[in-house]
Amino acid sequence: MVTPSPQFDQIATQVDQIATQQAKSNSTWRDRLRPFGRALLELGVHAAGLIIMLALFRLIEKTIQILWGTEDITFFEYVKLKYLFQAADLCMLFGFLVISGKKFFKALKAE
Repeated sequence: MVTPSPQFDQIATQVDQIATQQAKSNSTWRDRLRPFGRALLELGVHAAGLIIMLALFRLIEKTIQILWGTEDITFFEYVKLKYLFQAADLCMLFGFLVISGKKFFKALKAE
């Protein structure tokens, strides 16, 4: 039985490395932009979800105002209802900004 020499293994490794480098250099501009497109898609989906959730919050707020018959609803005589909804909107915006940013850059780095 013939065993390959260590030089053969080195040459085979070098050939594999050269082939890999050529495959990377031959990638088209579409292949290079694909991670950016995925990242934009991820960002768009998060933006659409955020818009829908903010619209639902606004709908709930308006429904409560219509049911109570006034816009100045207060809880425990200190906190106005609109301040609670504005705080919820702000928390949701901040949360989506952080999560979307992380996912955008993660999708941008993915290949």
